[in-house]
Amino acid sequence: MGDLEQHSIELADVESKIPAPQAKKVGSIRQHMQDTKVRFRELLDMTSLIAVDSGKTQAVKLTLADRLQRAEKCFGLITTSYGISINTGQVPGNIQIGPLHEAELYAIFLNVLSNSIKSVIAAGKTKEVEITAERIGKEAVVNIRDTGLGVRADIREEVFTPFVADPNNRLYAALDSRLNPEDRFIIGTGSGLGLGIVKEIVGARNGSIKFLEPKGKWKADLEIRIP
Repeated sequence: MGDLEQHSIELADVESKIPAPQAKKVGSIRQHMQDTKVRFRELLDMTSLIAVDSGKTQAVKLTLADRLQRAEKCFGLITTSYGISINTGQVPGNIQIGPLHEAELYAIFLNVLSNSIKSVIAAGKTKEVEITAERIGKEAVVNIRDTGLGVRADIREEVFTPFVADPNNRLYAALDSRLNPEDRFIIGTGSGLGLGIVKEIVGARNGSIKFLEPKGKWKADLEIRIP
């Protein structure tokens, strides 16, 4: 964070001393650094919330839509740079889940969003993610769909096993050729823990999580049910 700020200051000094055409290019780089710093701060704020001892906070009912928007915003630089469309328009503003800790809900959203983003980048085709939510009986049903690599039917349970990062053996090989190295800091490097963490949280709140058979243009459809 400090390096980004210092480099921005140095670039501003250079920008003021060179001709306009070159100054415009330098200004664009400087603005990109500032945007990166803002996104990192937002991500750090959220991960620090997740790191707080949940025993010191109270589980409450939480609204899905605003937490989802905040989690999505953390990946703003990535989605813009890679032309990824994330559609959350079908998440009603009045759906609540819980009681659970706010940190738990952010951990769910950050992990599933980062997985979908990595998958659509690796696939290298149409980069779309859709999140929908509805109330069915006593449960909130959230679906995360994407146009990425997909998850084969025979490994849809295995992907929730801790440290199983890429049972398809396709994701990270494809990412290496399509992802800028510095962007790995934002979407994760593949510890194989993400979906395992989500499953633990959802299970602890008497919910369920599974991959459905995708329909239409979608290659993956992750369903999360939480009371």
